[in-house]
Amino acid sequence: GICVTINTDDMAISRTDIQKEFRYVEETFGISRAQRKTMIKNAIRSAFAVDEWKEELYARMEEEKEE
Repeated sequence: GICVTINTDDMAISRTDIQKEFRYVEETFGISRAQRKTMIKNAIRSAFAVDEWKEELYARMEEEKEE
């Protein structure tokens, strides 16, 4: 029931990016592809962005699923 997201801080300071962060979580906790997708959806829902941008991101995720 907890909303979990994977994030980066200041990439210039922490020398990381979102791909490295997800790789770390996958290797450390063994998350599944479905759990990764849920975390991405959580991040979209939690973002300080207008609904139109969020809807576009959700649509992109669905397009990726179809490919």
